[in-house]
Amino acid sequence: MAVGLIIIVIIRNRDFSLFFLYLYMYYFIGDIMKVKIIDCEHEEDLEEAINSFLKEDIILKDIKYQACHFTNNGEQIYSFSALIIYE
Repeated sequence: MAVGLIIIVIIRNRDFSLFFLYLYMYYFIGDIMKVKIIDCEHEEDLEEAINSFLKEDIILKDIKYQACHFTNNGEQIYSFSALIIYE
């Protein structure tokens, strides 16, 4: 129902380029993209986890990497994470 309403609004505003962009994103990207989030306390563990995941039969689109650190009761804690976008 919401998809039909969005299409009607776009057609009434005569913005057909946005309409075709919406159709492209919904039909060709929306249903086939997947994500995998990996979080580790050591960068070597993250590297190993990413490499083992990439051995699977996937089509890799992008990898986003993040590192952060904080303290908890005086203890330094590191977090290394990756967001893998694939088909």
